[in-house]
Amino acid sequence: MKENTQATSNVVIANQFSDSMISPDVNTRKKLDSTAITLFPVNREKIQTALADNGNVMSFVRPAFTGILNTDLNLNVEGSREKYFLKDNDVVIVARYDGPRLSPETKDLPEGATLTYRVATTTKTFNKAKKDGNTLLAKLM
Repeated sequence: MKENTQATSNVVIANQFSDSMISPDVNTRKKLDSTAITLFPVNREKIQTALADNGNVMSFVRPAFTGILNTDLNLNVEGSREKYFLKDNDVVIVARYDGPRLSPETKDLPEGATLTYRVATTTKTFNKAKKDGNTLLAKLM
């Protein structure tokens, strides 16, 4: 499993967020376990605006979901089955799809299906972005 190890802020897009995304590394886990996770809703327009200034997005989206996501957010990310581990300063855009099973060729949201977005980050990173105000995360708030 490849773990993101950069100390700088990573922008990540994923189709889920769970406790298993907390690093199995004991030292990292101790640091993050003492820090709450902040999760808040965000709309497509805010995501598009925020990402327009940041061309580097790490994708942890299952391959069958990338077509719809790329169309909805005007992105060009590829599918990935790699495991992602949350780091301090990471901004995770979580896209939740509710609808019928998708094929990799699907580009448009099927009738009756919905996409909702949330942002996940450490509360420490969230509070810092609220204070600083001029970060990608602040643009998503």
